[in-house]
Amino acid sequence: MEWLANLPGPLFVLPARRHTARSVVAPTLPSFGNHLSMPTHFAANAPEAARPSRSVAQAKVAGSAAGANWAVRLGKLAGISFALGLALSGCGALDESAPAVADPQACPSVEERLQPLLELAAGGHLQHVADLIEHELDPASQRALLVLLLDIGKAMPPGTLQKAPQILADLDKVGLVAVLVALLEPLAGDPGASPPQPAHLAELQAFSNICRTCLDQDLFVLSTQLFRDPRLPPLLLALLAEAEAGAPQLRAVLAQSGSQGRAGFSTLVRSALLSLSQADSDAEPLVQALDALVDPLAPGALGAVRDLLVLAVREADGATPSPTKLATVRKLAGCLTQLDPQGLLAGHLYDVLLAGIPLPVTPPGEVTQTAERLELLAYASEELSTNAAARDAWGQILGLALQPDLAVATIPELVTLVESPVLADLFALISDLLLQPCSPHSQDRGVP
Repeated sequence: MEWLANLPGPLFVLPARRHTARSVVAPTLPSFGNHLSMPTHFAANAPEAARPSRSVAQAKVAGSAAGANWAVRLGKLAGISFALGLALSGCGALDESAPAVADPQACPSVEERLQPLLELAAGGHLQHVADLIEHELDPASQRALLVLLLDIGKAMPPGTLQKAPQILADLDKVGLVAVLVALLEPLAGDPGASPPQPAHLAELQAFSNICRTCLDQDLFVLSTQLFRDPRLPPLLLALLAEAEAGAPQLRAVLAQSGSQGRAGFSTLVRSALLSLSQADSDAEPLVQALDALVDPLAPGALGAVRDLLVLAVREADGATPSPTKLATVRKLAGCLTQLDPQGLLAGHLYDVLLAGIPLPVTPPGEVTQTAERLELLAYASEELSTNAAARDAWGQILGLALQPDLAVATIPELVTLVESPVLADLFALISDLLLQPCSPHSQDRGVP
């Protein structure tokens, strides 16, 4: 492929697809300079420690020009993604025979796949997120996040990868998007509201510190196990129902314990975390305390919390303590109490739950559909558990996005992003690149 030979050196090397259903050759992708928004000028002209942090005020000075520049960069990204597709398909990334691709008009173009993202950028709705990625995140982490997306797709069996875009597009039907928005949106405040709502700066700082510090390898290993546990979907649905109803069981427990509202809930959560963080903790006292509160005839959300704790600390039989799981839970509980000693995030969760989260009506078969969504999370969590660079980059970008001086501007844009079809369309593009559904030999690679 002569056009590849004329481009500068390698940007990164895609590792071979681990799924054994197909043969994979890992190509070296060409470098495309700044077209992938990887600011090599920072690496060349300033050491990491010398790069100044751009505040929200500085970011806003860029104004519409920044949004326009980002739209231009995304336009270039569309072309680069097409080149990536050529590299993956024409160079034999998925099949050693490298079959010819069918008529391009039969398949969505890269530009069509990226259209929602391009429209958001052109409208100036992502300028602060773009500024954060380009100016706050180091180039190596930018590359790690890009490779992470591709690795998640490559880890999936063909049938799962092909269904992934539709599953992601349907996330709002079960309420996961609504819950994420309800948790994030109030943190940024709303100066235009009546009365004005200030940003929750202390909560943002605690959240940012936790994302930078607590998301370690062991936690992602445990998360992967939980996401794939068939007992998890009904528990999550029970918790979503409690959130939608304004947390009636939570209010009843607080009243029964004599605790007072937000402060009482924060105290209960902190006490539970302190108990779990003890070196000799097996979580049994907490499990028994929850068990005493659960109505056997209507376990509801309290029963779900108890059962979720059991999943997190016991083996698959539900009875035997798991030393590995317990060690991870102890470490997480200790990290949370250290970085949020006042229980600020528990108080924020209390506010969100009592306000209620409007959710869609749960359709028949939702347990099965929830399991499919959790399986996608399991692939992402598994990749993060095995890729230290991606794990570090993920913690960095979450920590930066929630950093108080940046979050006031970035959170509204993140909310817009998660409410849009962008993530589903990006995975549709990855599916196109990896599965080549328009190839005449796609059936040979397991594409339905």
